[in-house]
Amino acid sequence: TVSRARDAVGFDVQTDHNGSRASRPLPDQKASPVTSEIRLVAIVGSLRSGSVNRLVMESAMSLLPDGVTLEELPVAAVPMYDGDVEAAGDPDEVAAFKDLVRAADGLVIFTPEYNISVPALVKNAIDWLSRPYGSGAITEVTVGVVAASPGGRAAVGARGHLSDILSIICPGFHRETLGVGKVHDALSDGRLTGQAAAELEAWLSGFVCHTRARRELAQAD
Repeated sequence: TVSRARDAVGFDVQTDHNGSRASRPLPDQKASPVTSEIRLVAIVGSLRSGSVNRLVMESAMSLLPDGVTLEELPVAAVPMYDGDVEAAGDPDEVAAFKDLVRAADGLVIFTPEYNISVPALVKNAIDWLSRPYGSGAITEVTVGVVAASPGGRAAVGARGHLSDILSIICPGFHRETLGVGKVHDALSDGRLTGQAAAELEAWLSGFVCHTRARRELAQAD
């Protein structure tokens, strides 16, 4: 059974019995024709070798629209944010991380939920990308959130907290987040299948549409 409701930001949201959510853009958000490649980069918010969110990211790589690429960024080497370290100059790992984000059109955060909130790895990445405040790398790209969890709530706490943060610091934040609940039931041979895969593909299409529209607007200026 799939239930529908319009969310607070104007998307038609579908929620299935597993707690997964997917939205389809409203009529005024139709995708424009592909004009050039869209380059997306990704952060996976878990360092665990068997991370289900990495599997979701790898599934996303096979579900991208034509003309779109997705590359995972290394975040394990990024040190914890420290204002004193920043004042002395970004460490090489941080400078390289920021450059990779700035070179992309969009950033997708694939994250688990820890203690009903955001993993430290993700929050630390965002803290560095937001600096200097108001002109950090995160202000130059679109940002989307996909969160998978073993439970039926589909990481709603992590998605909500990330939405609160990103809606303030990231002008290009894509407010339609995607949650994949009971993710182990949706995985087969390390890839999402069935409805979960279809919802991820639809979300990616909407995110690319959002990213392309913002890029075209910036180019028009």
